[in-house]
Amino acid sequence: MKRLFLLMIIAIGIAACTSQKPNTGTVTQTPINATTSVNENLAQGKVVFENNCGKCHGLPALEKYDDEKWKSIVDWMAPKAKLTSQQADLVYLYVSTSN
Repeated sequence: MKRLFLLMIIAIGIAACTSQKPNTGTVTQTPINATTSVNENLAQGKVVFENNCGKCHGLPALEKYDDEKWKSIVDWMAPKAKLTSQQADLVYLYVSTSN
């Protein structure tokens, strides 16, 4: 539970410090914030992961990679998938808590 809370705090900090560019062609996501429940953020991360990552290639098993590797994968692939930093944070939150 501490790990999940720490990840949410980090995600909130990253989202607050980065510029948000509109992402046309994808579903608008609710920002990660303290009023959004962890389950809602995880559900949103799953939707972005499946809809954006899965449209170009097969989705890997979540347990295939550890948190550090998922971070590098999300950082590398998010620009290719045209994800906002908020969407990338949601995806990372989802994959890192699901592995």
